[in-house]
Amino acid sequence: MAFRDNFGNPQGFIGKLMLSGMNMGHSPMAKWAFTQFDVPDDGKLVDIGCGGGAALSRMAEHVTDGHLTG
Repeated sequence: MAFRDNFGNPQGFIGKLMLSGMNMGHSPMAKWAFTQFDVPDDGKLVDIGCGGGAALSRMAEHVTDGHLTG
């Protein structure tokens, strides 16, 4: 697999590094975004282009009775 292929379908060691980098790089923006709205316990949320999944984990802390899709 070529390095550039990992951007659309991360796999293997390089893919893990890429996803980790996405989580770190997107973290400041995601933290800010979560201050802009309230997530109800029974909310239905979708994360499109969820990168390494850190935002999904953060959303899962708030959606205890709802549905979360990534």
